[in-house]
Amino acid sequence: MDIFAGTTRPHNIQDVELHGFEAELGYDASRLFADLSYSETRGEDATSSEPLTSVPPDKFVATLGLRVPELGLVLSGRGRFVKRQDQVPAGVSVTPGYGVCDVYASWLPEGPDYSGIRVDFGIDNLTDKEYRRHLSLIDETGRNFKVSVSYRF
Repeated sequence: MDIFAGTTRPHNIQDVELHGFEAELGYDASRLFADLSYSETRGEDATSSEPLTSVPPDKFVATLGLRVPELGLVLSGRGRFVKRQDQVPAGVSVTPGYGVCDVYASWLPEGPDYSGIRVDFGIDNLTDKEYRRHLSLIDETGRNFKVSVSYRF
């Protein structure tokens, strides 16, 4: 039995080349807000020209939200779309791409009796998609409901 099976060990590479870019575009008005972002990174061992294991896959994120100030309400949704990571060295598993949608709501009730109270609700992975992040050995959590109530004084 190999007691080190499933473990990782760091291995520094002397000469690497990394390049990429990130772009983000946002819009924020009194009632509507939106964000779009994209990131892409490439990396390779400059000696062997093999791709690096730890480089994340390309990712596109889109957020769209609505504010209803007269109700103290903010509603938003986010889509995260991650490309399949197949630029990996020999012997490293390819990570499948995925798309996940999340929704959120925040409520700050109006009035002196409710001053400082905030209620947040969210659903991560709305469609209960099965997916795994690059270099993870286990799948991410399925649909996840979150509720929080806070009081600021």
